[in-house]
Amino acid sequence: VELFDSAVALFYGAAGDPKLRQLPTSGNWTCDLLSEESVAATVGAVARDVAAAGAKSPYGRFIHPDFAATNRSAYTRSYVLLRAEEAKKPQVATVVLEYLGRRNGFFQDGLFHSSAFIGDEDRFVQKGAVRVRVVSTGSDEFATMVQPDFLLAFLSIVIVWVLMWIYLGSLFVSSMAMFQILASLPVGALFYRILQIDYFAFLHILVIYLVLGIGADDIFVLFDTFSNIGASAAPLRKEGRYPREALCLVVRKTWARAAGSIFNTSLTTAMAFLSCSGSRAMPMRTCGWYAAIVIMLNYVFTITFTPAYMIIWHQYLQGARLTRRQWHRMRPEGEVTKLAQEKVEGMISVDEKAQAAKSVDEKAQ
Repeated sequence: VELFDSAVALFYGAAGDPKLRQLPTSGNWTCDLLSEESVAATVGAVARDVAAAGAKSPYGRFIHPDFAATNRSAYTRSYVLLRAEEAKKPQVATVVLEYLGRRNGFFQDGLFHSSAFIGDEDRFVQKGAVRVRVVSTGSDEFATMVQPDFLLAFLSIVIVWVLMWIYLGSLFVSSMAMFQILASLPVGALFYRILQIDYFAFLHILVIYLVLGIGADDIFVLFDTFSNIGASAAPLRKEGRYPREALCLVVRKTWARAAGSIFNTSLTTAMAFLSCSGSRAMPMRTCGWYAAIVIMLNYVFTITFTPAYMIIWHQYLQGARLTRRQWHRMRPEGEVTKLAQEKVEGMISVDEKAQAAKSVDEKAQ
């Protein structure tokens, strides 16, 4: 104990004058029962000094403002300074916090996740009849909270992955989609560094929560569009995978419709974060740049990488069960309706005419 500034010293200190009384710093204190005369004498000395000096009295920090009128204080305060070797400071802080029943964890102080140092609004915590505020210079409160927060980030990844699995009905698709979403973060950091931006802080890591939501939404849009266009443009009379020509038609229409919608939503979100460029705070400004890069990269991955594994899923895995089908075997080919077949043949005819016209133009040149 380096310093013990407390009203206890007024009654148990060694000096005759209460102003000079101090407690031993060894920690071996004895608090024997005091006589009424001793307590009355100390209270009287404090009351006379407060009456004479007012707010400038050295006892003012120990007593309630009504003490001058009643010679009673509803509360008092104490200040204890503990000193330890630099390496042992975190251990000392842990011992004190455990004594107070404090910890870094969930559902403490009515919060989902809070620091051991956070208590009421004024950062005081209750210990019996005493309210205590702990300040430690030897422990990094921010660093202590970061590790559990990363665990929460991992939990959010798992939750989004499970929700995609449930909605899309495919472990393969949800796993590839999550890989695509997470891949946008390090690739975005690469482009961020290419732009000669060196600042990267904890705030930038929070972009993971943003890209999880946007990335999953883009996947849902693309797969829902694939299903809807497949049902309208190439309905199947016989269940199975689309014939090659019909699959090309469905994927082409899916890409044309979904790419524009996803681009609009991605661009507007990216521009919203680029507006942080006007901020004078470098963390906010650079975080906005990084978020915009990651969002647009996720869009690029969605319109390039996603259709590739969507086709693999449709041809090999859609509707398949691990216990009933080998993944290396392609699903049986389905049979499209007559109207869908005419659409497919019409598309092929248009493509052939376009290629023939192109060939003629090239020969003419």
